[in-house]
Amino acid sequence: MKKLLIIVFLPFLIIKPVFSSHIIFLVHGYANPNLILLRINIKLRQNNFTTINYQYPGLFVDLERLGESLYYDIKNTQTDTVSFVTHSMGALVLRSMMKFAASDFTFPVIHRIVMITPPNRGADIADFLGFTFLKPFLGPNVIKMKTDTLSYANKLPIPINTEIGVIIGQRGDGKGYNPLIKGDNDGLIRPENKLLGNEKDVLTVQHNHFTVLIVDDVLNSIINFLKYGKFNPY
Repeated sequence: MKKLLIIVFLPFLIIKPVFSSHIIFLVHGYANPNLILLRINIKLRQNNFTTINYQYPGLFVDLERLGESLYYDIKNTQTDTVSFVTHSMGALVLRSMMKFAASDFTFPVIHRIVMITPPNRGADIADFLGFTFLKPFLGPNVIKMKTDTLSYANKLPIPINTEIGVIIGQRGDGKGYNPLIKGDNDGLIRPENKLLGNEKDVLTVQHNHFTVLIVDDVLNSIINFLKYGKFNPY
């Protein structure tokens, strides 16, 4: 009788768990509309991913509140698993969201994250803009993206227990696209300020901060990471 029970229940023991629902949130950057991620969104849906091309008022609302809003908007989807594709300041909105999600054991599992040109250690261009006459017109978040160790960007939680892939844009000539920034850069950020230190994979491409969003090779690499956890699984 015991042998019979083992045979009957064995199939249920070896079935791999699957996500009942999985949504990929696309999170754009500072002062951009979500349309900037439209081509990525189309590519994801062509590969049978369920997506939300998230829109938020990045120019007017500070990062703390943006993170809180993203937290509640994800909760309202009632999905059990989420992944993210972020561009630029979108990575900081995601990390700000984690301050609210960290103690919520009902929050969806974060499966994978692709960060495109993220200012994880601050945006070098913010160091310059923070001292110009434009500062009063730039909203509350430019100052929070400065590169000093005490800045908001450098105090945000670092995602753990998830797979992170970072895409770095640069010119590749040691000088970069923006002469106001010392060293190689994508026009706004130096490569070293994009890294968290716990990335599973890093992809470096010779494109600026915005053209990186429309390059076929980059789009294919995003799909690869979301599927396999590597930008180039072959």
